[in-house]
Amino acid sequence: MHPLDWQAMKLRRLVTTSVLGIAILGILLPLRGVVADIVTTNIYLIPEDRVEDEDAYVASTSARVAGTIDGDLVISTGSLTLSGVVTGDVFVLSHGTVNVTGEIGGSLRGVAREVIVEGSVGDDVTVAAGTTRLSGTVGRDALAFGGSLTVDGEVKRNINGRMVSTLIDGKVGNDVDIAVGRLTLGPATVVEGDVLYRSGSDASIAQTAQVTSQLERLPTRGSFST
Repeated sequence: MHPLDWQAMKLRRLVTTSVLGIAILGILLPLRGVVADIVTTNIYLIPEDRVEDEDAYVASTSARVAGTIDGDLVISTGSLTLSGVVTGDVFVLSHGTVNVTGEIGGSLRGVAREVIVEGSVGDDVTVAAGTTRLSGTVGRDALAFGGSLTVDGEVKRNINGRMVSTLIDGKVGNDVDIAVGRLTLGPATVVEGDVLYRSGSDASIAQTAQVTSQLERLPTRGSFST
């Protein structure tokens, strides 16, 4: 199986697992002595001076985490603003914007209309979104599916996924291997490995873009609406 096919299957399993997981948590809600509490609220707020010392399971209309969650955050919400710290993983289902300006110690995983990372994610970013922008730091890999991906920060290992359009104008520590309708490598691009892209058209590459190893367009495996 090709790596991109495997990654797509991985994301489908992720979404299915997330939906089932929230449903199971809802069923188990009355058993408060057995599982962690699920917070159901209009606005979920962790102020700057608050520290939650356990995992948080949340269903809300909107959420803002300015303080610290010492554990994981599992949340279904309209929008999420994270300017504080989550020491574990963030797992989010949102029909709005997920904006991370703070710090996630583990991984960011989920589905949203828009995902913006201006802060730091210690491990992986795995998302399906209409728009994804990585302007901060991703400590390991980025896997993205959706309309557009912009990387003008740093991804310390690999970028994979399938997007209609992708702009890379930052640093990638290893390889880029994507299926894309339109690929642009901006003037600040530094890729310390390969750039392999499946597309019906050649990439737009700035003169100052740097790719350490091979840069190659491969045959497409499907069509994009561009």
